[in-house]
Amino acid sequence: MQLLMVIPFRHPKLSRVRGFSLIELLVTLAVVAILSSLLFPTLGKVHGMALILMCQNNMRVFGMALDDYREENGRNLPPSRNQNNPQELMALSAGTSDGVRRWDGLGLLWAKPKRYIGKDSRVFFCPSHQAEHRFDTYATVFTNAGLNGVSENVIYGNYHYWGAWTDRVGEATKLNNANRRAIDLGKEIVLTDGMRTKRDVNHVGGCNGLFSDGHISWLGSHDLSKLLSTLPSKPEPRDVQLQIFGSIVGAMGAASAAR
Repeated sequence: MQLLMVIPFRHPKLSRVRGFSLIELLVTLAVVAILSSLLFPTLGKVHGMALILMCQNNMRVFGMALDDYREENGRNLPPSRNQNNPQELMALSAGTSDGVRRWDGLGLLWAKPKRYIGKDSRVFFCPSHQAEHRFDTYATVFTNAGLNGVSENVIYGNYHYWGAWTDRVGEATKLNNANRRAIDLGKEIVLTDGMRTKRDVNHVGGCNGLFSDGHISWLGSHDLSKLLSTLPSKPEPRDVQLQIFGSIVGAMGAASAAR
């Protein structure tokens, strides 16, 4: 007798495909959430470090441009009409007695015909800056500015030009004499991230600094971070500025000496 094998037939539409159960789905979501909570802070730190390094690259460009400027100008750094107004040392332009606003401070590195800084004005702007002084705000000003005259409004970059503050060493020394050794003898702070107001602070926990001997350091300390968090939200009278920024320069010098 021949045996026939009977293969059961199941209609495709009637076949049942097993899906995820609710418990399996919840477990999967929980695992994803845990992994994300572990991964995102790390990614945030890596991104922040990348922005700090990009900012330091801008400072290297400034360091070379300032060296070129000094070679052709009697070893002097670019002057600033804000030399006694430390809160405004982020400004790249200033008004003059003839009523024309001209390049000033770091802005002199962009002034024609020499243009020490090169052709890319983005170097004046930190990639971390989130407030109102960004490249897009001033892009047309850099393009359209004449030999000396610029726009009617003050132009701000994202870097603080301490090389133009005549009292930077004296004030820091007077407030904290222990920091003197960190800010003299070729180690004066020439440039840092902007700190005109609290909104102008570009990085968390400290700032980048360019020194007169050419080296660039990340200046981070508890004291400096605390001072940066208490920066004013608007311009202050000169006597208040001297105290605020003298303390900040002292803290930056101490952070540098501790490295």
